[in-house]
Amino acid sequence: MKLGPLFVNLVIFSVLACTSSKVPLLSAPGQDGSGRASVIPDNPVQAGSYHTWTVTYTASETGISKGGGVVFHIPPFWGWSPPQNTVPDRPGYISVSCSDKSLKPDIQINSANKYVLTRFNNAPLYPGQQVHLVYGAGAAGARTDIYAEKKERFYIKVDGNGDGYFTPIADHPRIDILPGPAAGFKVTAPSQVVSGRSFSVRVAAVDHGHNWNRAFRDKIMLTSSPEGISCSPGDFDNNSCLFVCSTRKTGTFVLTATGKNNTLGGKSNPVVSTKTPPRFNLYWGDIHGHSRLSDGTGTAADYFTYARFASGLDMTALTDHDAWGFDRLDNHPEIWEFIKKETETHNRPGRFITFPGYEYTNWTSGHMHVLFKGEPAPLFSSANPQYDNPDKLWQALAGCRAITVPHHPGGGPIGTDWNYYNPEFTFLAEICSIHGNSETADAPRGIYKPQPGAFVRDALDRGYRLGIIASGDTHNGHPGMGDPSSPTGGLVAVYAKTLTRDAVWEALKKRRVYGTSGKRIILDFRINGHMMGGTIQTEPRTPVHIDFGITGTDRLKLVEIIKNGKSIRHWSWTAPSFSATLIDRYPSSGDYYYLRVVQQDYHLAWSSPIWVE
Repeated sequence: MKLGPLFVNLVIFSVLACTSSKVPLLSAPGQDGSGRASVIPDNPVQAGSYHTWTVTYTASETGISKGGGVVFHIPPFWGWSPPQNTVPDRPGYISVSCSDKSLKPDIQINSANKYVLTRFNNAPLYPGQQVHLVYGAGAAGARTDIYAEKKERFYIKVDGNGDGYFTPIADHPRIDILPGPAAGFKVTAPSQVVSGRSFSVRVAAVDHGHNWNRAFRDKIMLTSSPEGISCSPGDFDNNSCLFVCSTRKTGTFVLTATGKNNTLGGKSNPVVSTKTPPRFNLYWGDIHGHSRLSDGTGTAADYFTYARFASGLDMTALTDHDAWGFDRLDNHPEIWEFIKKETETHNRPGRFITFPGYEYTNWTSGHMHVLFKGEPAPLFSSANPQYDNPDKLWQALAGCRAITVPHHPGGGPIGTDWNYYNPEFTFLAEICSIHGNSETADAPRGIYKPQPGAFVRDALDRGYRLGIIASGDTHNGHPGMGDPSSPTGGLVAVYAKTLTRDAVWEALKKRRVYGTSGKRIILDFRINGHMMGGTIQTEPRTPVHIDFGITGTDRLKLVEIIKNGKSIRHWSWTAPSFSATLIDRYPSSGDYYYLRVVQQDYHLAWSSPIWVE
């Protein structure tokens, strides 16, 4: 539509009228998602600090019609003060004003979901007029995100025509949130090394919220307990310190990093040194997590960088939601393409492996993350009627090299409906994450909102052949580190020949995997010499020999062999390193066995099962 002189004059007059009570009528309805916004100040701030910000929305040339409004979203993730307008002396107090003082918008505050809605029910907001939201207007200010990230958004949505539907503006105000001072070190080393061969140990400085302090450059020293590992002085590699170490001894070692004046420290995972190389290498990953591209914190690039250089992982996947969060992938196919591109950019065979993936967020049958070995990697949204149950999803995935992994199956946000099962795609289950333990209803540190019949053991009792993994499901941009607010996290351990997609994918499909609640507990579980995840053939009424070895990160409180859902042998209060042999004289076809470990610190580990035929 061509704009005539009358409309142009109207726009000019409306801008001038922002401070006047006499304003002209809008000639046409406003547009959803129109206008622009800014934040003052916009300088970087430290994670968890308190400040006051003024977020200003400026109406576009179409204005906002009577009945329309603006939603100011305080970032919901994680730790921002909930907005409130009842107690000026408490954090998060807000005030709202307009550049036209005669406008009195209706204000609705949702503290739980951290947004402020302003509606112009009595008069429209004209072109150029402004709405100012002061966040942290009281003496206490407002607290920022406790997790560091680049370009955190104050998310703005506009209902321009008054129809009740709000659309995001094109460009949201942003600020950078910086980590706090280093409070300790994250030290990661290979779980397995060979005496006489060099290996790398990575040390990253982190603050109290596990934010990675990339600016840290002080000298770091590494010592081993017991003595026997020697390390060269570390050089900073991608903002974490990389040591080259070696040992001539065999046994189990732990490395301790200390900083200047011994004020900072951190201990590594256990390192087991052997004379000969193992048949399979043990790699660690976190293959379920989120960024701000759905409902988390941080950029995709920072997610992968943190996983590799701060957490010291060998593999990861960014699995943002298909149909959940601010920027749903199904509504923005360009974001899914962007995630796949970032995934490929950070994939480094032999050093660090990434897999493209997303979370299939079905609120009826349960959530699964969908992982791909590579292209084709299409996104099939759970919100699309064509793919709104797992059977439809699996049918659509035919021809793709894909894995669908149920997570928090026992409950939490939603449990898993095990009436859906397809062994071609679902041969793994995520037993633990920040939501808790989904092994069984009476398991330690069980998941919240437990759902009977939805646990991993319920699926195994149905005869499903599921390998056991764990991952974080973190939303804080810290894959592999868990969340300080949760007693559990999740890591997947993979026995693979090499650190390549082909080798890791093969290990996942063969279920040569296990899960822990976040610690790098080393498990070896075998029956008749066969590794975890497999099926062994034996003659009827022939005893089976069960062997296991554990290298924990704390003393072991309880070690159990689970057969068909019941404990058939347990050991209590052992040293961190423990092994044993058990003979089961009465195996039957279809039996499954797995190993469960509970440490004194209540961290857990579960082997994948072994089945008997």
